Amino acid sequence: PVLSERPWLFTILFCTFTLDVVLKLREGKPTQGMVWLPVCYLLWANLHIQFIYGLAILALGCVAPVIDRWLRLGEGGSYSVLSGPPSRWKIRILAVTCFLATLINPYHVGVYGVVFGYATDTQIYTLIHELQALSFRYFLDWTLPVLLALACFTLGRRGRVSSFYVLLLAGSGYLSFHSQRDLWFGVLASLSILAPARIMPGRLTGTFAVTRWKALLIAAMVVVVIVVLTWKRQLTEDQLWQKVGQRYPAQAAAVVETRGYEGPLFNDFDWGGYLIWRLRALPVSMDGRTNVHGGQRTKEAIAIWMADPSWVNDPDLATAGVIIANVKLPLTQLLRTDQRFELVHEDPVAVVFIARRTPKP
Repeated sequence: PVLSERPWLFTILFCTFTLDVVLKLREGKPTQGMVWLPVCYLLWANLHIQFIYGLAILALGCVAPVIDRWLRLGEGGSYSVLSGPPSRWKIRILAVTCFLATLINPYHVGVYGVVFGYATDTQIYTLIHELQALSFRYFLDWTLPVLLALACFTLGRRGRVSSFYVLLLAGSGYLSFHSQRDLWFGVLASLSILAPARIMPGRLTGTFAVTRWKALLIAAMVVVVIVVLTWKRQLTEDQLWQKVGQRYPAQAAAVVETRGYEGPLFNDFDWGGYLIWRLRALPVSMDGRTNVHGGQRTKEAIAIWMADPSWVNDPDLATAGVIIANVKLPLTQLLRTDQRFELVHEDPVAVVFIARRTPKP
């Protein structure tokens, strides 16, 4: 469900890369990922706010050895907590470097204010569907608890277990159950424990060794999956614009732009991001940046478009010069009878209203 074409795909990719590098460093294996990971964080901090999950994995890699020594935890043999002091310093230096790379953005340290805002504003987690907990009404919803249970069983069979895996599984499990958009995190953590190379160290001298032919086979399978998905989802430019016209007010935005209607613009929550991109001269009244608008304002805006009685006195609506309204929302039907506004365009997706200006004397 989360594999839609959105910025969080970068989070899934870079978080997977981070976990792979940390696991290799914990095993004392050489990896070129140390060189490229800071570059990923530089991009990540400018693409999606959940780069903080990757930093959490790096931080966990730094503190787990300390916890293990304190509690006398961790696996023995070649699969030790960390192979030695050099590996410990490598992961610590890497963590600091990646953190510094995240500061290379237009807001520098201010980007962490957004992280803090999302963590403390609990209202948005009840308002936005993808931020709500799993409903367990679909088959795929049950994949997460099954994988988490199998991972816990696997850890239990090991006997001595590093705190790294315990805390990784606990943290990712909490985030996955807290918000369905993060279910990938629990899946990723579970698979890192269930993968044969992580479960049976020292036993991979043949059957599970990755040869050149196996690598080519895996690459071919990935290419096949990409081709099939591209064909199945019809990922062409024409199909893209067709889908955009079906889901977003493309015709309405074109009318507003062509006729030169003046703002302020009044719009609903779901279309704010699109209108920021489509009508750059007209600032939106609401969009998906809940950290900017705050949970309370977002809640009020959603209620107004659902025809809450307070819509009549809403200040943003009262001062609006142009309104782009979803034909399916209750407020749209009420605006048809509102004498303050005039309907100037309607299509199967959206309706455009403009304010009736009082003529100057």
